[in-house]
Amino acid sequence: MSTCMQSPPALITSQATEVQASSVVNGQIVSERVPHPVLLQNSKSSRTDPTATNGYHLQSQQLVARATFSRPNIGILAIGAVLCMCSGMVNVISFLELGSFVSHVSGTTSKVGINLKAASIGDAGAEDVQRPVLLILSFISGSCFCGLLAGRNYTNDVLIGKSVYGTACIGNSVLIILAMLTAEYECAMYISALACGLQNGMCTMHFGSIVRTTHVTGLATDLGTNLGRLISILTHTRLLRACSATDWAEWGVVTKKLQVYLLLGFGFALGSFSGAWLVNWLQVRAFIVPAAISALIGCTYLSLKEPLKRRMARSLSVESLQVQHHSVEMHRSLQQTIAFLKEAELRGTGGAEVQSLSKMFQHIEATVLRRYPHEFQN
Repeated sequence: MSTCMQSPPALITSQATEVQASSVVNGQIVSERVPHPVLLQNSKSSRTDPTATNGYHLQSQQLVARATFSRPNIGILAIGAVLCMCSGMVNVISFLELGSFVSHVSGTTSKVGINLKAASIGDAGAEDVQRPVLLILSFISGSCFCGLLAGRNYTNDVLIGKSVYGTACIGNSVLIILAMLTAEYECAMYISALACGLQNGMCTMHFGSIVRTTHVTGLATDLGTNLGRLISILTHTRLLRACSATDWAEWGVVTKKLQVYLLLGFGFALGSFSGAWLVNWLQVRAFIVPAAISALIGCTYLSLKEPLKRRMARSLSVESLQVQHHSVEMHRSLQQTIAFLKEAELRGTGGAEVQSLSKMFQHIEATVLRRYPHEFQN
């Protein structure tokens, strides 16, 4: 750990009304003395108020609300929306030209059940059951292939510089073209499903589960639940006229989520609309458009991989420094709060509430140090 991570003071008194605060400016650490919100309040009175730590509770609630969601980078969202559009095109073109939707597994699984029932009473043959089963297996195989490309050390973060993104997009393009070339055969729909599985696997593994690009069932569910949260906030805050800091934090998180879901859903809908018109003009050759877009994204990424990797490395170094500083400041604040509460215990003020708060903050500190030991080493 860098030398900037100094151990916080072991004990503070109620007379100490300032703490050391740090921030990162242009990659450099800037420190200053600022008023401590809890200690400053309590320095005005010789008697400890157990509610003095309410500021920390509010800050914790805000941090928890904001930590529930991190909106992807705008560039990643733009790529996700374009890939959603491509998937909408492929799905509609496959339905109109190949006779089946290929990207949504839920409906295909329902078809398996329907056709199994029909086959059991003689109203359908084995091939009617086999077709949806093979579509599901093809989609799964595409996702499996993405897992093979990613290797064993993948993360859910977008790691610029990994060639798997470009390779997956180009592979997706090749599969779409292959589906077009084999359109006269039944295997074309399976190849198209394979392409959708590959693309969705790549986006889910590396962009996070929030970026689903080949279906909108999950997006619709997330959209509905977050609209419910939005209505709840508007209701209990009387249309934002009585908003607490925590309400504002949750409002910001929910609105950011809705922006992401609406953008991706609009991309898929636009692709479906475009795909229908492309079939009207180009018939099965309409597959060329989503294939070309996917290939363009893959080739562009591979050609710019090294510059993007260097730029991301610089960005991550500054971000790492910021995270490091926030970690130190959090630990320092915890220690100051614990010391303050211990002092209140020694004075016999505050009673059981202060003891309970002291134990709670000590437990939080121990948990943080146990889970993230390297962030707090000197």
